[in-house]
Amino acid sequence: MKLYRINEYDWWGGNSVEEVLGAYARLTGLSYAEIVDDEDTPVREVTEEEMDRLRYSDDHPDPTNSRSFREEWEMRLAERGEEAAPFFFATTEV
Repeated sequence: MKLYRINEYDWWGGNSVEEVLGAYARLTGLSYAEIVDDEDTPVREVTEEEMDRLRYSDDHPDPTNSRSFREEWEMRLAERGEEAAPFFFATTEV
């Protein structure tokens, strides 16, 4: 199970980029080409450094109530298990 950055706004978890993109396309109504055809924000796996640097907050926009993506990711996997893929993880849009 890996975490993928779909664009500058959305992150999804899944077993492969293809699985995640398929779910994202079904949810948004965008085609695969529309999702991946953005040179500025390529779809990619989140790096180890980003897992520790990026912050997740349930209480937007209060950044004092936040945790690292890694902390949230580990909590989600413990709750869901790996069979629950693909799944929405985070967004910057509220």
